Amino acid sequence: MRTQAYRYAALQYQVPGTRRASTMTKRTMAVTRNNKGEHGFARTNLIPIRVMIGSILAVGVIMHLFIHNSILLPEYTEHVIEDRLVVDETATTRTRTRTRSMPQKVLALPMEWEEHLGGEWKHFLIEGIEQSPKLQRTMDVNDADAVWAVDMARFKCSTELIPLIKKRWKHMDTKTGWDIFVLNWGDFENETSKECFAMIRQLFGSKILIHYWTRSSIIHRNMVHDPKESENVTFHEYGQYLNFSKELGATATGMPELYKGGHDRHLFHGVVHTLRYGVRTDIVEHIHREVNQKHSLGGTSDEQMDLVVDLPRPQDAAHFWPVNADLDNYGTHRSNISKALVDFGALAHNVNVTLTIRAVGIRKRRGRNSVHNAYIKKLVRTKIIIVSQRDAWQGHYRLMEGLASGALVMTDPMFPLPFHISNGKHVVVYDSIGSLKRLLTFYLEHDEERLKIARAGHRVAMSEHRSWNLMERIILGDPMEAFGAKQ
Repeated sequence: MRTQAYRYAALQYQVPGTRRASTMTKRTMAVTRNNKGEHGFARTNLIPIRVMIGSILAVGVIMHLFIHNSILLPEYTEHVIEDRLVVDETATTRTRTRTRSMPQKVLALPMEWEEHLGGEWKHFLIEGIEQSPKLQRTMDVNDADAVWAVDMARFKCSTELIPLIKKRWKHMDTKTGWDIFVLNWGDFENETSKECFAMIRQLFGSKILIHYWTRSSIIHRNMVHDPKESENVTFHEYGQYLNFSKELGATATGMPELYKGGHDRHLFHGVVHTLRYGVRTDIVEHIHREVNQKHSLGGTSDEQMDLVVDLPRPQDAAHFWPVNADLDNYGTHRSNISKALVDFGALAHNVNVTLTIRAVGIRKRRGRNSVHNAYIKKLVRTKIIIVSQRDAWQGHYRLMEGLASGALVMTDPMFPLPFHISNGKHVVVYDSIGSLKRLLTFYLEHDEERLKIARAGHRVAMSEHRSWNLMERIILGDPMEAFGAKQ
């Protein structure tokens, strides 16, 4: 199979809503800004008779034009690509090595790590195994019934994994390989993956036992905006899939050395799987605690906490990224989204919109390993959480955190969106600065539509993306599906 580049589909997904007529949106505005970077807008409640008459006439004009297709609804064009990544053309099927008994034993590697630096190892790998009724963590390297799950960033292949495989191999009466699930939550493809998988394949005499899950499935992504472009120009330079079964031969400015000069990637039969972040348990616990302290919903079960969607949310929207932050570390796209929202909030017709456009809580490693009350409070008090990705890679924690909080989540395009999450049903995808502004306006003015999507997004996050859901799909799922299960 050749490398698949992103392409536009002929079919378009239409998002409800139209631009408001200018006569309907004229209001008196007073703008206040506090030292936290939040913008407050207040409007007068007096509506002159001529404005009311003008509004009625404007509605009639809009309906006439809409019927005659002169005004188009804001549209998001789906970028249709295969949900599988790259499949070796010589592959037939990939099967498990044995009939599984439940619970399935899993050796998680590394077996120990510093708790305050655990990151994905702690949030998803360990908690996912320990909280699943279908999986059982084992600490026995020689357990013949165990499969292995390896955090590639925290367990080095040549110095740790391969020696451990050889150690177990020596204790086996019947020399046969076992399933090894290698997990790469890194932003870029791990430069040691080729050598690592080649060594495992040599030991086992087969490569069907290597199951690779990675966030780093995209190259040539470079989401930098041209300031001369119209705000209605769709984002571009999304990149293309890495072809793990052929030679890359790719070059890209700003990319790591791994992507330059061509590298042999004849690694796999079957599928290289799409790895996404899940819902952190500690975030959910803090959301439950915050909601029950303020509103006494009567419990912490997921069914009761579904009511979090309907809580009063005085804040309209938030994008947790400061303007001009991390421009030297692939932060230009996010910064441009923040700039666009500042401009949006300053428009005269957005007189009652309150926006947070700054970081809340603590970022980076500390933020990924702890929970900050200010961030939780902001999540559950905000109607719409806007998320955006780095210039050069996909995925971040805020998508699932926003869904778990019960807010409507608006995201820039992801390829593919996480498992069972679809545009217009669970999240709202904006694919340009113009569509961001139009969709934000629409969902702030249409509570019923906003709450419907927020509720569906919250439910899918809490039922399909908890840590145990993720690990069960990885360990027990269909090995020929990119997410371990059909969409």
